Amino acid sequence: MPRSREVTHVGIYIGQGQFVHAPQTGKRVGAVNLDDPYYRERFAGAGRLYPAGAGEGPRLKSSPR
Repeated sequence: MPRSREVTHVGIYIGQGQFVHAPQTGKRVGAVNLDDPYYRERFAGAGRLYPAGAGEGPRLKSSPR
């Protein structure tokens, strides 16, 4: 299978080699192992949205009830 550089799908890493994704319309959102041969062959890369350190990310402000 020729490899394409076009990214057509994304997921969110949840730890322990797992990521959450929605496979396609009508299918259930679920966790999948990154070691699955299908995803291992197609993995394009990863990045971090926010710093990893405690207290370094954005804060949610609570709204009055």
